[in-house]
Amino acid sequence: MTIEFHCPYCTATVRVGDDASGKIGRCPKCETRLTVPTIPEQVNQQESSESAPIENAATSEQIISNDVSEIPSLPEVTAASPPEELGQFPILSVTEDPITSKYQKRRKKKPSNSMTLLPPVFFGGLLAIAGFLYYLQSLHSYEGTLEASRQNFNQSIQVELQGTSFKIDDEIFSQIADELRDHPSEVRSDLVNLSFRAGAEGLAISLRPGSEAELVKVPVAQLKPVAKYYQDHFNELNDHRIAEMQAGLISLSSDWVNAPEGEKNSTLPNYRNSVVYNAFVKGLGRICYANVGGAMYPCVHEDGDVALYFLIPTGTESFTIRERSELDETPFFPSKFLIQVKVARPSMADAELVPIESEPIPEDEPNSSEEKTEDSEQEQKPEPEPEMST
Repeated sequence: MTIEFHCPYCTATVRVGDDASGKIGRCPKCETRLTVPTIPEQVNQQESSESAPIENAATSEQIISNDVSEIPSLPEVTAASPPEELGQFPILSVTEDPITSKYQKRRKKKPSNSMTLLPPVFFGGLLAIAGFLYYLQSLHSYEGTLEASRQNFNQSIQVELQGTSFKIDDEIFSQIADELRDHPSEVRSDLVNLSFRAGAEGLAISLRPGSEAELVKVPVAQLKPVAKYYQDHFNELNDHRIAEMQAGLISLSSDWVNAPEGEKNSTLPNYRNSVVYNAFVKGLGRICYANVGGAMYPCVHEDGDVALYFLIPTGTESFTIRERSELDETPFFPSKFLIQVKVARPSMADAELVPIESEPIPEDEPNSSEEKTEDSEQEQKPEPEPEMST
């Protein structure tokens, strides 16, 4: 009889003879210490009884029919003694189960955890660094240097606002226009002079430099990345400007109605940034400001050529244009936005002294002064009296 079992460590199939039942040995594949499964003697006796002749059936019936006290006792079963020394089993044949052997090969090929994680982490880090560098290179640079030109000191900028364009109640906006028609409002400072009047169809606002400021023009469209970005995002930037301006006009209308008579015009300066400056600029001018010595000066106008106008202190030689950071939706530019501006002064030519040459007096002509002297002497010389004849 053959005993067949699987090694619990390497899952190899082991076949040994029945004489190795209960003995201890080592697996021929992984050399692990094993105990051969024990076959009970009752199974051997049952197998021998099944192979006995049919005549023994009468004997079995006779034993059953007799008294219980007459049943012969079973032989005493004892466990086989372990071998004195561990040795190899008498292997009859060793076969590899296709499923277990495949699993065993797979386990052998699997490296350690640290070695398997090292290549993905290394190459993943290289890919992340390469992607970040590519992202930085793909970003446009919104930095540059431009030259600003000074504008005429007496130049003013005008705009007219209509309430219907910003969903303001026509009745309230008409009241504001009527009040300003009778009592125009002026807001003056060292930086800017603002005038509020009634226009043909709404509220007319004019802007000009203050007593200690000058208006300069910066052609930011000369920087192609800035012009390209503004062209691609014009609607988005302008929508934010209109939304802020509309909210300011609604608040202004409310303050105007609630203000007592004679003090309504005093509410206008409170909306210089949200309403007035937004009325003169567009999307780009709203988010830019001039930095002069750490002080912030907002953009006061933006023309159709994407040139920005700033009111800066008189005599400023240079300043920078930056993106406003106090707005809720900024920053807009994907990378740093910084423009260095140099203010150009008109060149003045030095005064040149030109000598004045006197005209020469002709020699053939008598001196006019001498002629006048001789004429005066002749006039003063008395004429001789006529002689008396006797």
